[in-house]
Amino acid sequence: MSISKRLLSILAIPLLTVLFGIVIAKPANAAEFHFKDYTLNQDQTVADDLYVTNSYTEINGLVQGDLFVVATDVKITGTVTGDIYVVGSNITFTGNTYGNLMAVGNDISVQGIIKANAYTIGSSVNFSGNVEKDFVNIAMRTSLT
Repeated sequence: MSISKRLLSILAIPLLTVLFGIVIAKPANAAEFHFKDYTLNQDQTVADDLYVTNSYTEINGLVQGDLFVVATDVKITGTVTGDIYVVGSNITFTGNTYGNLMAVGNDISVQGIIKANAYTIGSSVNFSGNVEKDFVNIAMRTSLT
């Protein structure tokens, strides 16, 4: 057996594996990142996961994915199709999410619709929202209405 045939037979499986991976590879889902004060207007849509860290975040539009926010003041009035993870001093949620809501902050106000679970940890939690599954709360002061 010649050296070229032997080399080809040794490399055939790795080459086929690489070619097969290229042919059936799916595109990776992208995400949006923002590091300054951010407002998503009511007529705007983010078609990916959204990551925001700053002083002030306002979400009035549609996020088609998960929302991750670390900010001093957070206001969510829009719709998020995935989960919401929020860490902030003042958090207000009056929007809708088809996933879970996880909020950690000083003052938390939840008045929106949550299709899954809601988890809140804060000094003061005011909860008058609608949760279809479980609500878990750890707070020094809680108001349920």
